[in-house]
Amino acid sequence: MNIIVVRRVYLYSAALIGLLMLAAGLRTLVSMLLEMLLAPPALGLAGAATRVSLGSALVIVGGLLWAGHWWWAQRSLTQPDERSSALRRLYGYLVLGITMLRLLFAAADLLALALGAAPDDGRAPSLMATLLVDGVIWLYHWRILGADRVTVEVEGAPATLRRWYLVVIQAVSLTLAGFNAARLLTLALRRLLPMITAADQRAALIYPLAGLIAGVAVWLPHHRWALRLVQRDAPMQPDEARSTLRQVYGALVVSVTAIIALSALATLLYGGLLALFGVATDLGDYLEPLAAALVSLPLWWYHRQVLLLEGMLGTPPTRAAVARRINGYLLAAIGLLGVFVGLATLLTNLLRLWLLPAALGEGWQRGLSLGLALTLVALPVYAVTSYHLEGWTRREPAEERTLARRVYLYGALLALLITVIVALVALLQELLARALGAAEPSTDLSPVISVLLVGLPLLGSYLRLLRRAQTARSATEAQLRVALVVEPEWAAPLAAALRRELPGVQLQVAAPDDAAQVAAALNGAELLISSLTATWRAPTAAALGSFGGRRLVLATPLPDAELIGAPSRPDALAHALTRRVRELLAAAPAQPPASPPAAAPHAGGEACAP
Repeated sequence: MNIIVVRRVYLYSAALIGLLMLAAGLRTLVSMLLEMLLAPPALGLAGAATRVSLGSALVIVGGLLWAGHWWWAQRSLTQPDERSSALRRLYGYLVLGITMLRLLFAAADLLALALGAAPDDGRAPSLMATLLVDGVIWLYHWRILGADRVTVEVEGAPATLRRWYLVVIQAVSLTLAGFNAARLLTLALRRLLPMITAADQRAALIYPLAGLIAGVAVWLPHHRWALRLVQRDAPMQPDEARSTLRQVYGALVVSVTAIIALSALATLLYGGLLALFGVATDLGDYLEPLAAALVSLPLWWYHRQVLLLEGMLGTPPTRAAVARRINGYLLAAIGLLGVFVGLATLLTNLLRLWLLPAALGEGWQRGLSLGLALTLVALPVYAVTSYHLEGWTRREPAEERTLARRVYLYGALLALLITVIVALVALLQELLARALGAAEPSTDLSPVISVLLVGLPLLGSYLRLLRRAQTARSATEAQLRVALVVEPEWAAPLAAALRRELPGVQLQVAAPDDAAQVAAALNGAELLISSLTATWRAPTAAALGSFGGRRLVLATPLPDAELIGAPSRPDALAHALTRRVRELLAAAPAQPPASPPAAAPHAGGEACAP
């Protein structure tokens, strides 16, 4: 950390502390002023004097602290790189985030009071003061950041901080709007039933209505701004379209809304099955799941479409495939969990009906309905999603090697393995206890047996999928011929790493000063890996430059030059190299080299460094 960074940390930390003190003092004073204008003060002279003195002290001290350091920060803009400083952007978006969240909840509460949700309890002046003070602070900092946003936030840390601000504000406001929309819809559905009085109904409607309006009022402009950043042809668009944070946020929203929707549908189906089995049910108990499904399903569909659209706009073109994988594997994982729990619950209750009917008594319908509901909702989701994913894998063999598929397969395998092992241990313990006379014969083993009956076939199916993926990987690697042209001191560690991480690759190693070895290594090779010295200055540089296939250039030290940012250890370079080769294998199957045109020794190539 250099001196300039230390100065910035101090400068913007002090400015933030001063601004928070200033805002707290202004809210106190403005609130008192509004109380005097709208209603007589509730406190006596002593109480009023305490609030005035506290607010004034905060304004004076905080104002001087913020104004002095902010003036210093503004003067520093004449220095190089100050305007694009990540710490300056961090300060700005922290202020915007804090004030916007305060505005969101203050607006919801004030709107509820304005609609008459409760008698005036004296909070209105404080809420109005929050809207006024924090609104001014937000607008000022929005204007400051917006003045140079197009030039400063094109890429890097400033762009990432802007995305974090957008993600947090969108997530909080969407959660508030969605939750209150479901509450409002539930109350609207209950209005059709004689459950509560009209007066209670009106009072209960106001709070969710106010929360919904405030949430949408904050979420909509931020969401539209986020969409414009990635859809409009502007300097910030390329980096925004490549953003992983955007995809992670979209995937989380899709996953959460899918889980809520499937849970709600399962609950509704559970109630329907109970009624089918003759169990008396209260319709009012299922209005909340119905409202949750009606709200979460449109949100899931919309954000899924946005995620897919942004994947198509991103660069490289594989971003669309990444977005599709995120959607597919997340939905498959959710479906797998629902199928496992549903089938295990269903089998448990069926076994109890068969083996221990007396233990269930007359309540067998609930357990059976729950298992059926979960299975009937999750099984189609899991089956359809898995069918499309496996079809995609058959059409595009490179899909077997993608990170998303590996995470999904290994994650599912690990979860199933742990569950099966726990069930086996419980079953073995119970059987041994019975054999030794330490357990009652009436002990219910139905849950353990059900878990094994469901988990073992699923575990076997995922093991087969992983075995197939390994076979496909080995077949692809076996087709790849790699020429490694590096100095002797680098050849051994790099070749060992390639053979260890990619055992099927056909590797041909050559020294850069041996023309015969280089020619033999290049013969039939699809991928050339060479050092900087070999690529530019070795006697065989011309032969390497005319190679027509994919090339990776290693950032190895040059005899008479110093490389900045290059790895200094062979193991670090070997790790970067094997990672890049795996990425190339996952992106597309190996292709034979094209007929090479004459090329300069330094033409083409791709630098390989951590």
